[in-house]
Amino acid sequence: MPAALDALENAGYNQRMVNPREEEKLLVAGLKTGEEQAFKMFVEKYQARAFSVAYSYLKNSEEAKDVVQESFIRVYEKVSSFKGDSKFYTWYYRLLFNLCHDAKRKKKIANIFSIFLPAKSEESSKEYEVVLKEKIKYGPEEKFAAGELAGKIESCLDKLSAKEKLVFELKHYQGFKIKEAAVILGIKEGTVKVLLFRAVQKLKKLLKEEEI
Repeated sequence: MPAALDALENAGYNQRMVNPREEEKLLVAGLKTGEEQAFKMFVEKYQARAFSVAYSYLKNSEEAKDVVQESFIRVYEKVSSFKGDSKFYTWYYRLLFNLCHDAKRKKKIANIFSIFLPAKSEESSKEYEVVLKEKIKYGPEEKFAAGELAGKIESCLDKLSAKEKLVFELKHYQGFKIKEAAVILGIKEGTVKVLLFRAVQKLKKLLKEEEI
């Protein structure tokens, strides 16, 4: 009996020939049996978007890369616990979000004990800029312009509450559905809808004030 990933390889790993659900099922099966090729395919498929999600939350390139790397290790260690009750990528991004949340919490604790040290400036990430440029061209936030306009929009986003901004970015920047965002954040769909509504209403007002 061929390994799980052989099925994909025999099909030339052509996404047009493999049903997305079947592809996910085969990938998970390969991960659970420890197939190196399955893990390699998983990393290649998820790394760019995972970094974008982590950076959106942490706003620090190095921290985002560390969290993404840790998330891949966690998948390798914990994929056997995936029961298929949800989509695999939803399960993964929930895991990633938890790691981002832990990293942010640990950073706050560390800052309490480093008040006598100069704060480090968080420089913009070239890698993140590349991700944004690709997503502006191909992704769900392509309606946003680059340059000065993007800077004004980011400034308006920063005026939202942390939860409103996170929900807005998951929905409109990362392309997650409301149900998926709810699973990732561990909150009810209704709460996601309320936060998203508030975010959109506030942004409309802020953007109008900025004459955008």
